[in-house]
Amino acid sequence: MRTVRDSIRDAIDRSLTELKSKPAAEQAAYASKSLPHGQDGGVEKLLNDARKALDDLKDEDMHDAILHVSDPNVALLISALESAPVSKDVPSMVTSTGAIIGVHKYDQTDPRWILSALNMLVSEKVPFPQPSGPDDQEITLPDHDLMMAIAGDWGTGLYSSNQIAKWMASRNPDLTLHIGDVYYSGTPEEVKTKFIGRWPAGKIGSFALNSNHEMYCGGHGIFDVTLKDPQFAMQKGKTFFSMHNKTWQIIGLDTAYESQEAKLYQNGVLGQQQLDWFTAQLQKAKAAGRKVVLFTHHNPINVAGGSTDSGMMQQIFGAANKAGYMFDYWYFGHEHAAAVYEPMQWQFHMVKPRVIGHGGIPYVPSTIGDKGNGVKVTWTETEHYAIGKGDPTTGLNGFATLTFPLAGGDIVENFYDDSNNLRYTCGVAATAKLPIAKEGPGPQATA
Repeated sequence: MRTVRDSIRDAIDRSLTELKSKPAAEQAAYASKSLPHGQDGGVEKLLNDARKALDDLKDEDMHDAILHVSDPNVALLISALESAPVSKDVPSMVTSTGAIIGVHKYDQTDPRWILSALNMLVSEKVPFPQPSGPDDQEITLPDHDLMMAIAGDWGTGLYSSNQIAKWMASRNPDLTLHIGDVYYSGTPEEVKTKFIGRWPAGKIGSFALNSNHEMYCGGHGIFDVTLKDPQFAMQKGKTFFSMHNKTWQIIGLDTAYESQEAKLYQNGVLGQQQLDWFTAQLQKAKAAGRKVVLFTHHNPINVAGGSTDSGMMQQIFGAANKAGYMFDYWYFGHEHAAAVYEPMQWQFHMVKPRVIGHGGIPYVPSTIGDKGNGVKVTWTETEHYAIGKGDPTTGLNGFATLTFPLAGGDIVENFYDDSNNLRYTCGVAATAKLPIAKEGPGPQATA
């Protein structure tokens, strides 16, 4: 029985055959295409690397709806395949539930299209808009209780992600934040079809973080499309920001732009100018007595095994040490899971880490408990989809809302699934205007 892997492998072979049939000068033009593969083979190397990465793809990462790929070569190839013109003789690629048909969807793809599309996608990185100074990207928020709706790894265009957007919008949040990842490579076309127009707007504004998948095409999707859309105007074209009222300071950092292609963009890395800006923002929060909430795409710790991104942590903790001030919460995506961790003693402060990376990609649920390395999971999504409601081998996709009480205290955190069921709630409100929620799993009835 043919699989998605078979179809993509055949597309690679047809494309390589087509490339070899071209005149030498044209082959050389493909080989000299710019980063990330122009130095050593261009599109031909990308196709060969993608074939190898495809062979290494685990069975649990292959789904009819979408493939979970972390290799940029495979991601770029699938982006090219997905954007191919559909022949009238080829059946529709989308089912009535919004799932993309997997088994034969690439069988009819013209190899000439693949080469043309890949040559267009493999491009130089967009120049990074650096901080203009320590006060750059500051946004003043109203002095009242604020609610933010968040999803990570959401940009699939699939049914589950669309449902999540609907339920996020139904809460009428002040702010919305996408923690990153538009699939497969965050190309301008993918951003237009899977993100812009689908993402729910916040009453005050919407925000988006850069991520590894957005960088697979050099950041052209997020910088040239997302951040130029009026919905994201408050970011002023930059992938870092600092919002505050008198009680809270909410900081978003770009951990993806400087990440290394050689490491498949899997680790978070920040440039020095952004780190200096972060230090300045923490110093301002300290002077004003605000609690700080940090958002990044890359995850410092791992719910599945307790591993850490020590390089990114050293950079961020170093910036905090310079400021003499630490953040209170750290929210991140990248890992496809939802989890609340026990507070961790990081540097000179207790920090509450959380992952919200279950906005669309199928994933295998983990468990609560001690993960080693000092990482302890208080809650994680362990429920699978019921038969007939989704893939019964995968965990529930979902989103979270955070309420920042002006009177201080803990953030009120609510995690929901893609059917709008409350899965977990925590945080004791410091004001009577907010519901007091107990630590632990929330009710399962539809809200």
